[in-house]
Amino acid sequence: MYRFFTSLNAARSAAGAASSSFYTTQMNLTGMTSNELLIAKGPLVSLLSNRGEGQSSPDITIPVAQTKWSPNSAVIDAVSCQTFTTNSGGDLVIKIDNGLPRVLIADAQKGKVCDPSLFTNQTSVPSGSGSGGNSGGGSGAGSKLEMGFAGVIATAGLVLATQVLL
Repeated sequence: MYRFFTSLNAARSAAGAASSSFYTTQMNLTGMTSNELLIAKGPLVSLLSNRGEGQSSPDITIPVAQTKWSPNSAVIDAVSCQTFTTNSGGDLVIKIDNGLPRVLIADAQKGKVCDPSLFTNQTSVPSGSGSGGNSGGGSGAGSKLEMGFAGVIATAGLVLATQVLL
């Protein structure tokens, strides 16, 4: 759990550093499917699901209108440390794997998100990258985070509290 919360805090800090209005702007909630919810508060975008472990979502397209990401740009998931690539229109096609949330920020704005120096007290460091699109990217050793529905709800609460209170 240490790595999980450290990664979320790094994403929040990076978003605040990348946008002077991050802490004062309201978030936008969008139902992407009957199981997935998008929380957008530039430059941070979170995708939450109520699907459980062992289940994957269908491809979900996060439109550029929600993210303002550039076409063919790298986007990093602060939870898995996977890297994805937006398509030629700036949209991101992504899946949720095993019910785990996605907390996404443009690689150019990531700050210390997934920086190995954040995890010096841990025995394994989240790592992994892959090309995005609908391939889902890749993940390396130490990047697996197991979390059930309660963990997703706790994540949603943390993300919401971070975005609402700050």
